[in-house]
Amino acid sequence: MQTLTLKNTLHFQELDIEEVLTYIHLFQELNTNISLNKLDDRLNNMNKENYIFVKVYDRVKCHGVFSYKTTTKLYSGKQLELENLILYKNSRNMGIGKIVINYIIEKALILQCTSVELNVYIDNTNAIKFYEKYKFKKIGHHLIKCLV
Repeated sequence: MQTLTLKNTLHFQELDIEEVLTYIHLFQELNTNISLNKLDDRLNNMNKENYIFVKVYDRVKCHGVFSYKTTTKLYSGKQLELENLILYKNSRNMGIGKIVINYIIEKALILQCTSVELNVYIDNTNAIKFYEKYKFKKIGHHLIKCLV
């Protein structure tokens, strides 16, 4: 497990699956229609699929969590794929998101990635505006067909 510090106030710590599951309620804010049992199963599967889970915290409290993994795509090469970035409501609009994005970009460079990719729900306009502010560009549509 790594612990990194940025700006002498925020820290980033990789989590094992047991600690990830203590933040399941926060992940549910992004996925309100998914039961806690399904989220538990999916987080465990993500862990088996080599996702890295990270918490963002200071000396007082945890501000949020996110996950990432590296993948290789034909259109972008090796990339860091950011997933499920969620900050507690009282930690938003404080500059923490910017520090997280900088951390992710630094991590991608260390891992020799050529890009960072993420998905955002269409109706999450605040998140879309946030990412566009940091030069993320829409390059396509992410389509899904539910089978179950």
